[in-house]
Amino acid sequence: MDALRWLLEAEVLVFGSPLLLREVLGNVFGLACALGGMLRRVWAWPVGIAGNLLLLTVFLGSFLGLSDDPALLGQAGRQVMFLIVSVYGWHQWRSARRAQQSGGGVAAVAPAGRPRVPGSP
Repeated sequence: MDALRWLLEAEVLVFGSPLLLREVLGNVFGLACALGGMLRRVWAWPVGIAGNLLLLTVFLGSFLGLSDDPALLGQAGRQVMFLIVSVYGWHQWRSARRAQQSGGGVAAVAPAGRPRVPGSP
């Protein structure tokens, strides 16, 4: 329990300003999720979910008794929406992968190309 309490209360200095460690970690996880998504790696989903959960605790700090700052309910709501979309996306990704492995006719995800103009090479 001490490790969890430490994570909830720990601060780091970033450019001379104190920030919550969970805020920094949540944003680092978000960046890793974006990079993993660009590379189409399935690990991007749980990493993004972990980052969203960390940031949710930051924005609901006063409700959780972690700070005297007012809760940022709009930002917390945005994290909840990201969590829902991430869980849905991860489930869809896994379902499509299972269907593809079992020989089902699932369309592969591929980047969009440039639109072709008739008569151009």
